[in-house]
Amino acid sequence: MNPTYMDDQHFLQTFRQHWKTWRKNAHYYPSRVMWWCRLVKRRIRLLFSRAGVELCRERESMEHFYYSALYDVLQDERDSGDKALALKSLKAKIIRLNSTYYRSMWVENAVQDRFGEEDPSLHHLMKERKRQVQRTVHMIHDKNGSPQTSSLDILRVFEEHFKSTYNYTCEWRVHEASNGL
Repeated sequence: MNPTYMDDQHFLQTFRQHWKTWRKNAHYYPSRVMWWCRLVKRRIRLLFSRAGVELCRERESMEHFYYSALYDVLQDERDSGDKALALKSLKAKIIRLNSTYYRSMWVENAVQDRFGEEDPSLHHLMKERKRQVQRTVHMIHDKNGSPQTSSLDILRVFEEHFKSTYNYTCEWRVHEASNGL
């Protein structure tokens, strides 16, 4: 869920309308926890998901519009000074459109490090990188106890573990293996 959607007045109004409806349905559930888990939580996710799809469509259509306008300016028989000014203006609009989009994605990932309306800074980026390094598996022991350090070997160890844990068998692979013998 992208918390920047809460800044949009249209989204807030829609959310409030749905909240009133959800509150009216609370008495159909034996407890508030069940009401939250079975109704509200799912609907909130759906509402945020729909808002994300809608904003993505709007952004894509705006981006297509700007690129078609760029193409039209390039094809136009204007003075080169006017053409350069129009191209620079359209380029700035495309950069602003993409920067707000990517900033909202970054804000979604690093919201726990920021206070209020604080803009992301180099400090936040470095904390995110450190967090990413901490989540990376650098060494693992296989079922024989020998350490594996290459990323391919680490993936193989995980694959073997999950295959043995969940009894993964694929009939067509077994059939291919038996035909090869």
